[in-house]
Amino acid sequence: MVTAIGTVIFLTALCYTLLPLMEKKEAWIRPEDAAAAQRESLVRDKAIYLKALQDIDFEHASSKINADDYNELKSHYRQKASSIIEAIEELDEQAREPESGNG
Repeated sequence: MVTAIGTVIFLTALCYTLLPLMEKKEAWIRPEDAAAAQRESLVRDKAIYLKALQDIDFEHASSKINADDYNELKSHYRQKASSIIEAIEELDEQAREPESGNG
């Protein structure tokens, strides 16, 4: 019984120790894969901010937040979403540049 518990604790500690080594590292990823991962992260962030905009519109419409807070939050979320969309467009443009150079 003690051996089984010790084994479980040992294996758990081993997994916890080795897990960071199994994760993808930026230096180990090809540049194309890194750009795709960055774009995927930006698309996720964009969805979060667009959802936040919808949420504050609903909160304001149901009088849960006042007009000053609503305007401040809306401005903040719009600015963040806009900068993320610009970053996505920039990545897409960079991805297209090598293709147009091969033609």
